[in-house]
Amino acid sequence: MDAVVVHGDNEPVGKYWEMLQKTYGARLSFHRYVAPDSVWSKTIGHVFHKSDIARVELLRRYGGFYLDWDVIVLKNVQEFLHYDAVIGVDMLAGIVEALQTSVMFSKPEGTFLTELIHTYRDYNGSRWNYLCCILPAKVSEKHPRSILIEPQLAYQVYAESFGAELLSSRATHWQQYYSYHVIDPKPDTEAAYDGVFGDLSVTKLQTTFGDIVRHVLSTSALRSLL
Repeated sequence: MDAVVVHGDNEPVGKYWEMLQKTYGARLSFHRYVAPDSVWSKTIGHVFHKSDIARVELLRRYGGFYLDWDVIVLKNVQEFLHYDAVIGVDMLAGIVEALQTSVMFSKPEGTFLTELIHTYRDYNGSRWNYLCCILPAKVSEKHPRSILIEPQLAYQVYAESFGAELLSSRATHWQQYYSYHVIDPKPDTEAAYDGVFGDLSVTKLQTTFGDIVRHVLSTSALRSLL
């Protein structure tokens, strides 16, 4: 890992952010970024769509890996660096032809993201997953050589299923994926597990999530927390 850049309108605060700053030093930085209000002169009506557009613009500009804030990286992704772009398959869209931009890689000024931005001329805010799932699939069909589609790039689970899938069972399916995406965790969901997540007690869980946490910490610069 050469660098981790957190883009947002407000810099994170708190003990865990301070822990990461101490651990990674100059390799971790925060860049203030104001989310776009319009695209191709069309007003962006939903915060989700602002995020969809912002991630594509930033990744096209700088290159590298993009991760949603609720993604847990499980495997080394260095093997993808020689591709122009890499994207995963959306497991939850409810349709066959859908990709996901919650985890993706691109070289700066890559063809795939450049073409994706051009499709935003037809922006329609009525479909929440159109920008992040449907349009990327359409662009990949027109420019198949510009992108690697990796089905195991990210496993997805909605936060509503978090307890049943990660805290109340013990499975090994996550081991075949490069990342685990717990989609849209909300404060009320987190509050329900306050007792479980007290500091580092999660490392003691004999569940799927406990296994994931121990695996991640054991392969990172934070292994001393185990």
